[in-house]
Amino acid sequence: MAVLVFGAPAALAAPEAGPRAGDPAPAFELEDQHSVRHESRKLKGKVVFLLFGPQALREDIWGWAGGLAGCYGKRQDASVFVVSGAAGLPPMVPRGFFKDSVKHKRYPVSLLFDWERRTAKAYGVGAESSELFVVGPDGAIVLRVPITGYAGGDLAALEKFLQPRLGACGQGGR
Repeated sequence: MAVLVFGAPAALAAPEAGPRAGDPAPAFELEDQHSVRHESRKLKGKVVFLLFGPQALREDIWGWAGGLAGCYGKRQDASVFVVSGAAGLPPMVPRGFFKDSVKHKRYPVSLLFDWERRTAKAYGVGAESSELFVVGPDGAIVLRVPITGYAGGDLAALEKFLQPRLGACGQGGR
C-alpha cells in the first residue's frame, strides 16, 4: 500500500529524472492493443492517467488501472492508460504475436505499447520502475508517484488528493 506524505499519495521521493509536478507532460504517440493510435496532443483538455510499468500485465498495475477506470473512466474529460514496452518479452517473440495475444483480453483500459521505451524515458521512468502520472487538462503534470502495490485505500487517498485539483472522480471538471 502507498504511504501518504503531507496528504499526497506516495513514497514521494523526488524523481531522479524526468518531469515533476507542475512541468509540462512530454508528448507521446503510442498504439494500443487494438491498433488505435493515441496522441497526447489530442488529449489536451482531458485529465490523463498514465500507468507505466515494466511488465504491464502485473496485477498491481491492473489493480490501479481498474480502480482509476471505475472512478475517473466515467468522466468524459478523463482517460486512463497503461503504458508498457517489451520488458519481459523474450526477443524471439514477435511484437505482432504479443499484440494479437492481448488484443482479445478484457482490460479495463487501453494498453499502450512503448516498444523502445521512448515515452517512458521522456517521462523519466526507469526500466524496472512502475509509476503513475496524472496530467491535468492544461497538459501539466499534476502528480507523479511510484506504484508499489495496489489496495482500495490507495485509490481513496489518491481521490482525496486529486479532488481539489481535478474535481470529484465521477464528475467532469471542477
